Amino acid sequence: MTISHPFVSFLEENKTDIRSFALLSHQAAVWVDGNHTLFHLQKNGFTPAMLLTPEHGFRASAQDHEPVTSSEVGLPTQSLYGNRRESLLPEKECFQNAGALMIDLVDIGTRYYTYAVTALYSIRVAAELRLPVILMDRPNPLGKHRREGPILRDGYESFVGAFHVPIRHGMTLAELIRF
Repeated sequence: MTISHPFVSFLEENKTDIRSFALLSHQAAVWVDGNHTLFHLQKNGFTPAMLLTPEHGFRASAQDHEPVTSSEVGLPTQSLYGNRRESLLPEKECFQNAGALMIDLVDIGTRYYTYAVTALYSIRVAAELRLPVILMDRPNPLGKHRREGPILRDGYESFVGAFHVPIRHGMTLAELIRF
């Protein structure tokens, strides 16, 4: 069975513009066939110059505040998680051989989940470097019609609360970042 995805089609059409990229992803970023985005990218001739990993690492095997130094997939890797503010941001050197930032993270639709903030921080660094960002958006698994919980108040922003939205916000990752 051949799996076609609009994202791979986009890359094929823009191959000359996107020669290399940094990929921010984790193990939950699989397609309908059960294979990871990285597998599909590599199968179609796109190999990231750098792998950026969120909390718990690419394989989701690291504990809280434990940085991950290897992705076990043979790519240069930077963990975007740790116990210092600086460890939450990609180093600008990570983009040295990357012409774009590509993000495929599966979010659960709650404000305190750290993947959205990791994506936001990474996008800010990419913007400073004037790199294009490609975000593979996925549906919110909790749905879009129901919002629950208090909205984050000013002055209480943190890594687990960077957006002024209810706890259950009803947005996709791209919608939340644009919010």
